[in-house]
Amino acid sequence: MSNTIRMSDNKIKAKDLVLTGKDFFESEDFVLRGVKANFRYDGGKKTDVIDSISYYCVDPLTFNSVTFKVNTTKPVIEQDTIDRATEAIYINVPINEAIIKIYKIEFGFMSVSVNIPRVKLLEN
Repeated sequence: MSNTIRMSDNKIKAKDLVLTGKDFFESEDFVLRGVKANFRYDGGKKTDVIDSISYYCVDPLTFNSVTFKVNTTKPVIEQDTIDRATEAIYINVPINEAIIKIYKIEFGFMSVSVNIPRVKLLEN
């Protein structure tokens, strides 16, 4: 099977449309607002197994918020360190490697997940 997106009656499945980060961001450095572990669910019940880490960020060029998800079990920084910081904390995101997938469309807006392979904590 190829990577061709199938269309029927001028409709495509939103899950089949995959975008890249370079179409949306001008920089690879983001201000980090928060970090959260995402736990695996088994049969609708939350387990103790961490599936991924979400990084809640602000684009310093546009001030737009964005959440990046990394399939790893350990964050590059803990939330309490972010909470205690007196200066902005920056992370570097490999935007060209970002995979953006649509998971919901409502009222003309698409909700997307932004998956990246890794983040790097930048030194101030």
